[in-house]
Amino acid sequence: MGNVKFKLAHDMSKTMAGEKKTKIMFAVLIVAVLVLASVLGLIWYNNWSVSKQTAVYQAGYQRGAAAAILEIIKRSDGCKTVPLFADNVTHTYVDVSCLQKAAV
Repeated sequence: MGNVKFKLAHDMSKTMAGEKKTKIMFAVLIVAVLVLASVLGLIWYNNWSVSKQTAVYQAGYQRGAAAAILEIIKRSDGCKTVPLFADNVTHTYVDVSCLQKAAV
């Protein structure tokens, strides 16, 4: 009879040890899933942020180019020459309509 009680206690301790291992494995799995979700979230956020910044830069570039062209056109009204600087070289812009008036 004493031998049976020892086997039951021994089997119970095995079961409890198995439950502890299961709980530990479950906790490790949850932590791993949370870390993976965090890493994937950061990757997604960085990609979204870069695409948002690129869109803003492109819109700013387009507005700046349009504003520069409009300023050149405005300054060349009345057949005035407009100096343009690029790569250490000065180019003088004259409206073509002024050249056509002078040719006539």
